[in-house]
Amino acid sequence: MSVIRNIILVAAEVKQMVVIRNIILVFTTIALSLGSAFAATDNSNTPFASALQLLAMGQNDQALEQLETLSDDFAARNMPKEQAEALLYSGQTYLQTGRYLQANAHLSKSAELARKSDSRIVLAKSLNLMGALFVGSTFNQKDDKETNKNTGTKRGARSHTIVEKDKGLDYLSEALALAKELAEARLTASILNNQGNLYAGRNFFTDAKNKYLAALSAAQESDAGFRTSVLANLSTLCANFGEYGDAEKYATQAFDLSSAVPISAEKMNVLIKTGNALLKVSKNLPARSGLAGETAHRAFKGALLCAETLKDEKARGYALGYDGTVYENAGESQKAFDLTRKALFAAQLADSREQLALWQWQLARLHTASGNEEAALAAYKSALLELQQLKQSAPSHCSECAISFKEFIEPVYKGLLDLMFKRVDKIEAASLQKSLSEIRDAIEAFRTAELQDFFKDACVTPRPYSGSAFSSPAA
Repeated sequence: MSVIRNIILVAAEVKQMVVIRNIILVFTTIALSLGSAFAATDNSNTPFASALQLLAMGQNDQALEQLETLSDDFAARNMPKEQAEALLYSGQTYLQTGRYLQANAHLSKSAELARKSDSRIVLAKSLNLMGALFVGSTFNQKDDKETNKNTGTKRGARSHTIVEKDKGLDYLSEALALAKELAEARLTASILNNQGNLYAGRNFFTDAKNKYLAALSAAQESDAGFRTSVLANLSTLCANFGEYGDAEKYATQAFDLSSAVPISAEKMNVLIKTGNALLKVSKNLPARSGLAGETAHRAFKGALLCAETLKDEKARGYALGYDGTVYENAGESQKAFDLTRKALFAAQLADSREQLALWQWQLARLHTASGNEEAALAAYKSALLELQQLKQSAPSHCSECAISFKEFIEPVYKGLLDLMFKRVDKIEAASLQKSLSEIRDAIEAFRTAELQDFFKDACVTPRPYSGSAFSSPAA
């Protein structure tokens, strides 16, 4: 039996590939400040006041209804400046909710109307968000000091279309020049933050960090909400690139400053990002694991309060699940089980496949640690089924929908295979062939997932996967 296992293990070996380190997580991708488009404008007495209040509370669909009505009304009354502003806000809302095609259409129209009506502040804000659309896209640019090597493929705004130039950086550069001419400090800081996001999405660590630090310098001291967002971005960047000391420093600053920020979608997102950065610190700096883990727990508890206040089940699932990870790392399995199961229920209510996969994987790890191999195997298979369905359903224009191979998909496959190998020695001869067939299918699916990650293309599939290894065992 050990010979068979060794043969299979050799077959399972795959070469290491450079991949984007960021895991999907709606809260860790764009990381726009909610105020970025609204900077330098007092909207309390404008036609947009009600819609902007809804946006601050995370009620995006209701806000969009109002903004669409306002845009149509301004168009009918031939008021291009006002229509451009309405389209700006609706474009930002579409961007923050992951509807990138709609965001691009609204922001492009906003910029067009702003140019024609000489509304420079709206133009700068629209260009800022148009640049943010390119966060996560790749461009043919090399930096010998960076860890990544680009493939040379030029991709458009969260799509697979080829572009001739770095449009994202061009939009942000034009926006930055306008903001500086207009002496708009908050908008300048927001654009610098989005430039940092752009570079971070391409794994250009030094450029990203410098832009984030410049955004902090440009931001007003009183603007706690924006500063927490930038600090959270810095902590995430440093954690992803192994600078765990800085990651803890910036994450702690973001968490401390968040106490001055009222409950909002912005604060909720910052707390989840901050907690995730601290999870990485806790995992990689044993001497800091206790304090970092405790701060992460407090961040997730704060995020949970925001999510429950805003009635956001998806965010609630993330807060519960990652808090479960804190307890998993601390060896408190019963609390980890409880939080993970609650997170799974919230993910089901939110119909969030990425979370269902994430928390099933966590459940599998917890069952493995407790010695319940049957339950662990079922959870691993459920996680991979969700990953397959997520891959098939993810819109091609959304670069953030791609799961990080190294941080998520690879360990799920390896965990499943390791468990399968452990069970081979216990299987009776009559069932051996079926088990070996399932292992072979799992290995092939693993290799297919690796190829898809390397080419960033779901169409790279050597042959349809039968899925036999992922059929859940009878209870």
